[in-house]
Amino acid sequence: TSPDIPVENRANPNDVSSNYNEDQEKLILVYTKSYGRRWLPESWSRGGNLFFLDSPDFTCPRKCVFTDNKNFSSMADAVLFGVLDTLYHSKDEIQKYPKPSERKKDQIWIASAIEPALYHDVTRIKELNYMFNWTATFRLDSEIYWPYGFFYKLKEPKRLEEIKLPNATVLRSKRLAASMISNCEAWGGRDYVLNSLKKYMDIDSYGKCGDKQCPNNTQCREYLGDHYKFFLAFENSLCQDYMTEKFFSSLSLGMVPVVYGLGNYAHIAPPHSYINALDFPNTKALAEYLLHLDKNDHEYLAYFEWRRNYAMGDNGDKVQFCALCMKLWEP
Repeated sequence: TSPDIPVENRANPNDVSSNYNEDQEKLILVYTKSYGRRWLPESWSRGGNLFFLDSPDFTCPRKCVFTDNKNFSSMADAVLFGVLDTLYHSKDEIQKYPKPSERKKDQIWIASAIEPALYHDVTRIKELNYMFNWTATFRLDSEIYWPYGFFYKLKEPKRLEEIKLPNATVLRSKRLAASMISNCEAWGGRDYVLNSLKKYMDIDSYGKCGDKQCPNNTQCREYLGDHYKFFLAFENSLCQDYMTEKFFSSLSLGMVPVVYGLGNYAHIAPPHSYINALDFPNTKALAEYLLHLDKNDHEYLAYFEWRRNYAMGDNGDKVQFCALCMKLWEP
């Protein structure tokens, strides 16, 4: 048999036996942290080393158990590595990673990433070459699709009055458009597009790269949702299928996102819920359309009617881990 992954203070695998049924549940070891923090929240734990997805408001169709205790590596059906955290590990830390030769038979090693390789390229770390079997990323061609957010279709459409559209008074109080940018050296050309757009319309820029600040004691994104009609959800990278939280948060906060990127928006988002800058021949035409909507409440509010038939999903982390679980159970 393959040797176990070297660990200190090896625990007794029997510690999990009372809560884990290997015939009915898959065991997944979460090997790294996520953005420097523990990946598995305590709210998923039932005490001890195991974490479960099922709760009163969420049920995964297949059964999996998760742990971040490396002492159970020899029992795991899959091992999950966060690529971003891997890149910030020192060479000494990476040397302690398990080697492919130590992988137990049929165990799947998964590289996860929600940022593009343009900024987080693991291929430059030779110790990780040929290490992973699957990927879990924002790419639609990954073995496991992990988007920043998701939508689901409602079983019954809501009535128009149920979706709480802003009234004319609220709309008149809102400014036109805002952006929030913290990466001031993005490679995707969004700064050029943004500056070009500013020639034709008013845009307030927030974040590290902007000239405006949200008031003290406010949640900035919520503040923008209360005070702006459009949010410029321009991606920092033009990478296939890449869509960040900017898009999803602007929809949840009552703004119409204007997107600029190569995300498959038509595949992910409800119809008529966003405006794609790449659908326009130039920034002047885009600005003219946004200014037209600003003056025509009925046409602007049509961008909120998706809420009658769709909702934005909760439990994002659980949905991602459930997708991993479902993939492991495939024959």
